[in-house]
Amino acid sequence: EIIAKYETLVKEGLTAKRNDVIYKALQIGAVDTLIVSMEYYNNAQFKKIIQMLELAKGTSCKIEFAAAKNIIKRLEIDNEVIAILRYKIK
Repeated sequence: EIIAKYETLVKEGLTAKRNDVIYKALQIGAVDTLIVSMEYYNNAQFKKIIQMLELAKGTSCKIEFAAAKNIIKRLEIDNEVIAILRYKIK
């Protein structure tokens, strides 16, 4: 499961959960996998999330849409998006 992978990589600093950090990571090609809630369209950050999805499409980043209720609930805490990074960023 992608969330389990995310949780193990948190300790190594290879994740991002704040939208501004994820956006910057996408700009420099540092995102390996973007994990997005299927309910992102309900979020106040909707436009920012759309921009992130468009940026991700322009890189070799994988995009995973989460539909499971438990994952959606977890993603609500992080503005509907989290990311697994290719490498650590500052």
